[in-house]
Amino acid sequence: MMMATFEARGKMKIGEPIKSEGLISSGQFEGELIGETTLGNYRAVIPTVKGTAKVTGYAKWLLDPDDPVGLGFVIR
Repeated sequence: MMMATFEARGKMKIGEPIKSEGLISSGQFEGELIGETTLGNYRAVIPTVKGTAKVTGYAKWLLDPDDPVGLGFVIR
């Protein structure tokens, strides 16, 4: 998602490699946008990512069926 955001903001181009490190130095990653496509009526980019990481924790999500955004939302 980070690369798609960078590309949408004009801070990264398709074919341009990027390196990133986990927030707590838990891994190093290399990524690149290798193309673009469409999903329905939306333009989308195709990423590739490689690297290593360590498990730093686990999470459990609880969804309230009465919460109007409990199942997620879309930002447009």
